[in-house]
Amino acid sequence: MSQTVTIRFSDEEYDYLEDVAKEAEQSLGAVIKDLVLQELGYETTGVKVSIFAIHEKAKHLQAGTEFKIRDLFSKIEWSNFTKSSRLSVGREFLKKVKTDLYFSDEYEFVRKDSDNAVVYRKR
Repeated sequence: MSQTVTIRFSDEEYDYLEDVAKEAEQSLGAVIKDLVLQELGYETTGVKVSIFAIHEKAKHLQAGTEFKIRDLFSKIEWSNFTKSSRLSVGREFLKKVKTDLYFSDEYEFVRKDSDNAVVYRKR
């Protein structure tokens, strides 16, 4: 039997969580559940995507090519990655592009699209 937990968020917090859920292409409840369990160290089953895997795919793109992380993988590959893994690696990759010298030399942040997914450009 499943259990239910009720949590209250401010309007600002809720709006932020909605954006995160939209970016992750999952429900708000699934995002919260995955993040809480991940933060507490609960190991979920499934394949986890890594920054290394993203870089391995993206480094072969031609300079000037714009891409979203999910577009680097086949739909089957992407769906096999855990949702929490996809969400967290997206944030980590963006952080690396903005702050890490190696990654900022390789890729640049372009914009967020209408789905709130980050679009990068290969340098």
